[in-house]
Amino acid sequence: MECGRRCMRAYNMDVPIYRGSNSSLVVTPDGGAFFGQDGLGDTGEYLTDLVTAKLKTAVQALIDFSVMYKDKGKLTIITLGTLTNVALAIKSDPHFLDRLEHLYVAAGHIHDENNTEAEFNLHMDVEAYHIVAQNANPDKVTFFPFSQVMKHLNISREWREQVFGAIDSDIVRAQNKFERYAIEQSDRWHALDPAAVAVALNPELVTEYKYIKQEVGLCGSKRGIISHSFVEKNESMGRLIYSVDEEKYKKFLMDVFSA
Repeated sequence: MECGRRCMRAYNMDVPIYRGSNSSLVVTPDGGAFFGQDGLGDTGEYLTDLVTAKLKTAVQALIDFSVMYKDKGKLTIITLGTLTNVALAIKSDPHFLDRLEHLYVAAGHIHDENNTEAEFNLHMDVEAYHIVAQNANPDKVTFFPFSQVMKHLNISREWREQVFGAIDSDIVRAQNKFERYAIEQSDRWHALDPAAVAVALNPELVTEYKYIKQEVGLCGSKRGIISHSFVEKNESMGRLIYSVDEEKYKKFLMDVFSA
C-alpha cells in the first residue's frame, strides 16, 4: 500500500487507495528486492501529503464497486500483483465475477525450457491464483502470462532508457527513478504491468488469443507451475493473451506518455 501512496503522490493523481490483505492466503513468500528495498528504486525521497488509505478494505471495495457499476459503465479490473484480494472477493461474493465487465490477470507463465519456475505474481499467492482460475470463464477473465511478454515484447534496455525514458514528463521521470534497479539487471526491458494495462485499454494490440484450461500446482516441486491446455472457447476456463504486436505497443506507450 505504501508504494501505491507514493506513486499517487509522485504522479499527482487523486486516486483512492484501499488496504488489502497483509498476507497471502496460506504461505507468504519473501518478495525480494527487485525494485529496491522500498519497492520504488530506493530513491531516498521523502514525499509528504500522501493519500490517506480509506477505512474500507480493498476486498469490500472491489465487491461494492462491482455492484455500483453493474448497470453503469461496467467495471474492468486489472491485477498487477498478487491475486489475494480478488480471490477473497470471489470467495466472499459468488456473484462478484458475474458483475464485472472483465478481469485481466497479469500473472503466470506458459511453462517451457525457458520458464521453469513459478512467475512472481503467482508465486506470491499460489492459492489465490488457483481460486481465480477455477472460477474464471472466457467471457469474464483474460490471463496475460509474463512468459508472453518476454517472448513477444522483448524490448531492449536501450529503447527503455533512451527513447521511452527520454520523454519529458513528470510521470516518466518518476518512473525512471522507480525502475532504476530493475532496468540495470538486464539488457532487455520485460515489464508485465504496463503491457497488461495497455492491452486492456487497447485490445487491438493483441495479435493472438487462446482459450485455455489450466491447473496450477499447489504442492511440492510443482507448486506455482501451471499446466495449460489450449481448447475451444466452449470448453475453456478463460482466455489467454498469447502474443502482442511489439511495434504497436511501443507506439502506444510513446503516444500515451507523451500526451
